[in-house]
Amino acid sequence: MITQMQRKGLLLGTLVSMLAATAPAQVQDWDGIKGLKLRLGAFLPASTEGRDIADVMLAIGFEYKISELTLGTRRPDLTLSLDYVDRDGFRLLPLLVNLVETSGRWYYTAGIGINFSRYPAIFGRPSDGNSRFGFQLGAGYNATLGNVPVFGEVKFLGTDESRFNGFGIYGGVRF
Repeated sequence: MITQMQRKGLLLGTLVSMLAATAPAQVQDWDGIKGLKLRLGAFLPASTEGRDIADVMLAIGFEYKISELTLGTRRPDLTLSLDYVDRDGFRLLPLLVNLVETSGRWYYTAGIGINFSRYPAIFGRPSDGNSRFGFQLGAGYNATLGNVPVFGEVKFLGTDESRFNGFGIYGGVRF
């Protein structure tokens, strides 16, 4: 029997696959989405409490380039990102403003913002749904698959409460 989480993952994987298949045509025909990144991956909780829910959780997200900044001799991108992790009542929804520095095909990112999080009512603590300080640090690699611009990245997603911290491993499509 397929669980609700497996159905969500299957649906999401199908949608991302369809998007990736049409990405070259979309990029060539429409300039309105330049600077958008869509990602799919896994979230690995760093805390024991998070791993008690699951060792690996489905993670999806997007990032949009707002502008290019000038900081001395550096020209990092300013981006807005939103990620989503949900498994058995454990939920993360970090909305972050990021600086992304690119060096060749590699890029490095750091961001801060707000993380809307929820933890299930177990381990003697009540269920909570709070907004808290959130941040991320990561690195990624830009590549192409045929004509499709793709990327892979690893990042640490953190909050001011350690039970929500963990590592994200993503692959995605760039527009």
